[in-house]
Amino acid sequence: MINRKIAAIIQARIGSTRLPKKAMLKVLNKPLLHYMIGQVKKSKKINDIIIVTSIKKENSVIRNFCKKNGIKCFSGSDKNLVNRYYLAAKKFNIDIIVRLTSDCPLIDSHIIDKLIEKYTSSKYDFVANTSPPYNLTYPDGMDVEIFSSKILKFVNSKCKIKTDLEHVTPYIWRKKKKFKQFKQNLKKNLSHLRLTVDYSEDFELIRNIIIYFKKNKININLNNIRKYLASNPDVYLINKKRNKNFKLNHEH
Repeated sequence: MINRKIAAIIQARIGSTRLPKKAMLKVLNKPLLHYMIGQVKKSKKINDIIIVTSIKKENSVIRNFCKKNGIKCFSGSDKNLVNRYYLAAKKFNIDIIVRLTSDCPLIDSHIIDKLIEKYTSSKYDFVANTSPPYNLTYPDGMDVEIFSSKILKFVNSKCKIKTDLEHVTPYIWRKKKKFKQFKQNLKKNLSHLRLTVDYSEDFELIRNIIIYFKKNKININLNNIRKYLASNPDVYLINKKRNKNFKLNHEH
């Protein structure tokens, strides 16, 4: 297991319908994608970070950001996310994929490492904390999925349904007999917290958190965020109405 290359592959694009250009919305003059990459870099187990975007011209802003900041970037199919992930993993010789989405700018590296540890020390084909999307204990915005390039190659060859192609992993977690799966849960249910960025209210909440944490030099992690929102109900309530039941709506 020592020689297997583990990479975070983060999907990002400009053309979001609900909140356009959200990955590049700025807080303290830095885009959300900058903060997300910073969070992922804290991981002790990830060897590489790759941003995957679509070939559409509008995403050149993401490509330029990556180039300027020395971040690996891959452009692929606009609609077929499975293929985009597969080709990126192939190009950069990735063995284990940690799938992340750019609407999770506050992702906690401790959660990433905990799930990687579970994956690498077990025989599971798929390890996640918010997939399948029911009976969740983690907040939306702390989403991590882990699987091998071998599994991804298989899914790329078999996957045909539009929703499967657009969301990468539903094909895996539907095939319970084919793939051995593990879902990590928290002892304390924190699914009432909403830390994803899909709407302007979400951005406002995330902006508040980043500014407060940076100003006070507090480490951004789930435990500290939970404590901050518990003692600042006015911030917690900003996007509360958006925390509806999970829909397959993550950024691609």
